[in-house]
Parts: sequence; C-alpha cells; structure tokens
Amino acid sequence: MKSVFKWGAIITVVILIAVNLGIAAGNYLGIYFNTSHSVDGLLFKSVNEQPKRNDYVLACPPPNPVTQTAKERHYITYGPCPGDFEYLIKKLVAVPGDTVTVTTNGMYVNGQKLVGSEQRKVDGKGAPMNLYELHNHVLTEDEYLLFGDNSAKSFDSRYFGLVTKSSLIKKIERL
Repeated sequence: MKSVFKWGAIITVVILIAVNLGIAAGNYLGIYFNTSHSVDGLLFKSVNEQPKRNDYVLACPPPNPVTQTAKERHYITYGPCPGDFEYLIKKLVAVPGDTVTVTTNGMYVNGQKLVGSEQRKVDGKGAPMNLYELHNHVLTEDEYLLFGDNSAKSFDSRYFGLVTKSSLIKKIERL
C-alpha cells in the first residue's frame, strides 16, 4: 500500500512541475492561461498594440487594502504585481477623457450604464464587499476603468477603483 501511495505522490509532483513549467513557458511566449471566472476564454495571447476602450488587458490591481483583502479571501492570488498580486485579465471599459460614475447601481461610462455592472454588497460567502464610489469623474491621462465579462464573479474596478497606465501590462486577445 505504501508503494502505491509513494508512486501516486511522485506522479502528482511531476504533473504539478510540468504544469508550472508549461505556464511559465507560455508566459515567456506571450500566452496567458486564464484561471479566473470573471472573463470568458481559457487562453489569451499578447498583442503588440496600445490598448484602447473595450480591449482585453493584462493588468495589475492597485496595491491597496481592498486588493489585500481580496487576496486574503482568495478572489485573487499571489503573483508578480506590486503587493504580490496576480495579473488580472479584464476589459478596459473607460479611458482618459471618459466621464465615469461608479455606484451600487452600476458603472456608467459617458452616461451609458454597463450591462450587469451593479455592485454586489456581499461575496459568495456572505462577507461584505468594498463598494468603490465615484461620481461624474473625467478620467485623467493616467486613469482607466476595468470590468469583467462575467460581472457577478468579477473582482474589478467596481471594488478596487481606477487603475493607472503603468498597471496596464499589455493588450491581449483570446486565442
């Protein structure tokens, strides 16, 4: 019985090492594996273009107490971003010059409500969510708004707020 357990443990370790090496190689080649439920699609590739409104981006969340709480609650995990947060895959929904409002009723960009953008007051386990609020703010040259496709499961700008241009790592597209 110990022999079966030993071989099972060895095989598990080998598989985990292979998966991690595969992910690292993919990232080196500009391929990103989406482990989140907030955006549809499993594989994304980097694109050598400046991101614009409605593009998908690989981004770092702002290193603030809200994202730290999100990491503690396992909405996001450890990664290479400042604050040791993982990269996020989100849609860039507002860019400099846009007027944005974020309330419990939803996110508005230039007066248009984003479908499904209402904030959740509690997470799936009943813990209270941080509810970011902003009213008729014109985004400056260094401010952007991010949103997930599957808004009910997405940890995005509705909760952590605006991100800076330096937080936008690169434009990506689904494979």
